[in-house]
Amino acid sequence: MSKYRFLLWFLILSGMIFARTEVAVGQTREPTAVPDQAPAGTLKINLLLDGRPVAPRDFNHHAAVTVFAAGTASRVRPLSGGYGYPSVLPSGTYDVVVRLRALGAGERKFSDIRIDGGNTIVRQVDIPRTGTLKITARWTDQPLNIVACARYYNPFNPARWGALMGGHSVSRGKCLSPAVYLTAWISSPGRSDGNIARISAARSGSASNSDPIVDFSNITLVAGIYDISLWPIGRRELAQTLAGVTIAPGELLHKELEFRWPEAKK
Repeated sequence: MSKYRFLLWFLILSGMIFARTEVAVGQTREPTAVPDQAPAGTLKINLLLDGRPVAPRDFNHHAAVTVFAAGTASRVRPLSGGYGYPSVLPSGTYDVVVRLRALGAGERKFSDIRIDGGNTIVRQVDIPRTGTLKITARWTDQPLNIVACARYYNPFNPARWGALMGGHSVSRGKCLSPAVYLTAWISSPGRSDGNIARISAARSGSASNSDPIVDFSNITLVAGIYDISLWPIGRRELAQTLAGVTIAPGELLHKELEFRWPEAKK
């Protein structure tokens, strides 16, 4: 008997079960060991919106739950459940973080939750009331080359068809889109440091840019008053500030901005 076969039999006799694994010729793969009949308990996180429980199908829209081994940064994945349904976890002690998705809502932490075999532990989180902010922005005073624009957007332009077939591309010249992709820092009144949230409409191309990408036509914010600084991505010198923006529960607030196109450097 080879030493590998002996090791396999030893582990089986030691009470471990190995999942069956298909391995192609010439490949090796580590089998996954699963404790045999390990005791487990259940953790249930209830989200309450206006005092009413959120249905599991809507849970992920409002929050995300992460479970850690108590006192460590080791993330623990439930044996089953989650995403609004009860999570089955091996017996042990856990820290739980519930991150609310609405900007300004923050997160809720539960420390040292003890899960014992056969028991269910329930924790509740109230979702704060929110409103919706819609921001649209456009460039003004752009340098446009009317002829280049007409050629670029004309679908019947033979040169454009040639580009589609692999030929030379049609020059867009200085035909620029009026749409503005924004960065926004949302702050408490009187502040401008983005202490509530720092968001962006798109990646800026910088590897260090970690601002979450948000749809600026549908920004969910906890009801309250904010100061919001906004600028076109990569052009912070053009920043504008919306002071005292009031977000009312259940309402939509629309803000429109214009940014003057910066003069080209000579």
